[in-house]
Amino acid sequence: MRLNIPAFVLAATSSAAGKTLVSSALLAHLRASGKKVSAAKLGPDYIDTQFLTSASGKPCLNLDPWAMRRSTLTALLRMPVEQGAEMLLIESAMGMFDGAADGHNTGSAYDFANLFSPSLPILLLLSAKGCGGASVAATARGFLQPPPFASGRVLADNSSNFSQDFPQVYKPKHSLPNCALLINHVASPRHQALIESALHEALPDVPLLGCLPYDPALALPSRHLGLVQAEELPALKNSFALAASWVAKHVDCDKLVRFVSDREGLRFAANASSSSANRTVATSSVSESRGGLTPPAQRIAVAQDRAFRFFYHGQAELWRKSGVEITFFSPLANEPPPANAEWVYLPGGYPELDAEELASKTKFLDGLRTAAARIPIYAECGGYICLGDSIEDAEGRVHKMAGLLPLKVSYKRQGLRQGLRQGLRQELRQGLRQGLRQELQRRRPRLLYASAESSSQIFGCNRLRGHIFHTAEIKQEGYSDDYPDGYSGGYPGGYHGDRGDRKGEKVGDLNRPRWLFDITDASGVAQGTSGLRVGNVCGSFFHAIDQLE
Repeated sequence: MRLNIPAFVLAATSSAAGKTLVSSALLAHLRASGKKVSAAKLGPDYIDTQFLTSASGKPCLNLDPWAMRRSTLTALLRMPVEQGAEMLLIESAMGMFDGAADGHNTGSAYDFANLFSPSLPILLLLSAKGCGGASVAATARGFLQPPPFASGRVLADNSSNFSQDFPQVYKPKHSLPNCALLINHVASPRHQALIESALHEALPDVPLLGCLPYDPALALPSRHLGLVQAEELPALKNSFALAASWVAKHVDCDKLVRFVSDREGLRFAANASSSSANRTVATSSVSESRGGLTPPAQRIAVAQDRAFRFFYHGQAELWRKSGVEITFFSPLANEPPPANAEWVYLPGGYPELDAEELASKTKFLDGLRTAAARIPIYAECGGYICLGDSIEDAEGRVHKMAGLLPLKVSYKRQGLRQGLRQGLRQELRQGLRQGLRQELQRRRPRLLYASAESSSQIFGCNRLRGHIFHTAEIKQEGYSDDYPDGYSGGYPGGYHGDRGDRKGEKVGDLNRPRWLFDITDASGVAQGTSGLRVGNVCGSFFHAIDQLE
């Protein structure tokens, strides 16, 4: 017996084409029509998933074919079926052919759809803003003739799709999988008529499912890392109702459902057993196997509120399936980590927007310091900042944080730093490569370098894949003359002791700061070091998605 779920990828020609709004509107309409729909988001994205979750009423998953192993992808894809979904909408990132900068655009919407055989159908969203009908048609026809570099991946037996240690076989695809069109930002009925006529002439066999007029009332507000978080928009439910009506009026949703349902979709064995992470997927059928990051403890406490929202739901579910007990606590509600926790995780978010309030949450901060003396604390991005000494906000005001890591950041001058990354735990040597070491010494004077004995694994592995996405300016990371000898922060488990030898000699004291990761980008180019470890406490700006071993 096999379980089946119709699935399609909603892709676009570029960012800002309206993918999240249209995806949310479609989900809200289908849900209101009585259909049980689930959603997933391709690539690393914490914010769009919140909107898709709210619109569908079911937790949205993140699927990242560059960062995730086969076992992780298949385990996640099975979840909507287990939750009773009747259809899966998968929203892409950026443009349809845009993925990792690894020479193969791994993880793009096109790449993901072609991981399965038969390939998943694609609903291509085109923005008609500033374009006439002929240009819209030419753009659509161009996207239906993928360039040679947009090659579909065919995996060799016993190979791993996501590790550089195993070979991959690439075969060029000369046409898209089943594809339908949806046009957004249509200016007027006359504009729509021109677009429909041009598309009918240029692509008579490609279904056009609708033309959506621009409506400023439906615009989703943004900030520096993307859309404003869904929970910050109290009128979101009403907005989704309006968006659902907008879609119902201008999109042939019955035709969309038939277009998706007539294809094979994703098939699962009803009683699937665990299989190797390297097993080739020869058809659209996928088999369940345990994936995701190895659980670091039996009882995990996760900070979760407006300031610490960037935590992947799918990872939590995979941990729960492994028997892990996850407890959430709210720093903004002044809650400390639970006393029975064995591992504390502070995910990313927007602590800079609530820095003054966080600095006043003494129960939370003291709870972190107490926990640091007895159990591991791991933090990413915003959580990493919270473990540091201070945050300088956009107005230049400095707010004290937990003081568990020698880190100071500022948001007075912001610059976006983003991209897919691979993190290798530091094994280390007595110093870094000379050129990198000189650069780091120039930027962060008198840093302390780690010894091999002090390195520790994160999630039970040496190599992780993930991403960075932040706007913070690092004012201080590691020791400098700002920290006098003997400084401990005054907290149990805080960093302390003298600075030791500044020439990179071995250091045996576990309470001295050590670099956490060596970082490379998606193409393997070294990006330097990231993050710090002091005793039980470690963190970095790197968001981990999956492990490579």
